[in-house]
Amino acid sequence: MSFKSYGNLSQSKLENPSDFFVEEIITNGYSVLENVIESDKCELFRNEIDRIYAIQEEVIGKENLNNINDSDVCRCPLFYNHELFLELVIQKRVISILNKLLGDYFILHLQNANINRPSSENTQSIWHKDLPYQNYVTSKPIAINALYAIDDFTLDNGGTQILPRSHVSESIPSEQFIEKHKVKLTLNAGDVLMFDSMLLHGASANTSNLVRRVVNNQYTVPIIKQQYDIGSYFKDFDFEPDVKRLLGVNSIIPKDDISWRQSRL
Repeated sequence: MSFKSYGNLSQSKLENPSDFFVEEIITNGYSVLENVIESDKCELFRNEIDRIYAIQEEVIGKENLNNINDSDVCRCPLFYNHELFLELVIQKRVISILNKLLGDYFILHLQNANINRPSSENTQSIWHKDLPYQNYVTSKPIAINALYAIDDFTLDNGGTQILPRSHVSESIPSEQFIEKHKVKLTLNAGDVLMFDSMLLHGASANTSNLVRRVVNNQYTVPIIKQQYDIGSYFKDFDFEPDVKRLLGVNSIIPKDDISWRQSRL
């Protein structure tokens, strides 16, 4: 391909494959990585998400989950099966892109799996940003999502819809603007949608007769507290130092000055 232009002083150069995805996320707010998980592994994730959510529903109660608008959200499956779900946290293709967007030090803010059932609405189907209540933008990303498609995203089964470039706008555009410019994404099971957490997005209505599942990992700079105390949960696990740092073990808030110094020792 020979690209010609007039009057440009400079143009971005892509030095390795991950640079293109980085450029898309910075410019449009999102990018899709294809074939990150093998299809047979997706079936294993499906079964585990359903199993773990059944446990959570039993513990909290189905009616209680409905009352707090938290139905069909399998929260932090990493706590229930870290051998399987840690694979999605440390996935090399994803991490290489995160390094370019967030720098050398970032942590896992949350891991949740969402279950989008036919003819059912949940909180993820409402337009939102994944750093809610923050009416500002930053010059560089401070949080990035890696949304794993565990089932296919089709036009019928509630696939994620996004508003390109909304990550650079402090306010939510008008309803007419959103309706005209929104993009409904189709993905294959095993693909990963990576996006700036400030990007406006939401699940669409599932009008099919099939369940659609996703695993959402959100990574942030360590000045943002984790949704769960993931660091404390895994602090005594025998993980490599870089994995422990990624899980937030090094970012646990010390209770006092003595604890802070002891952690450094």
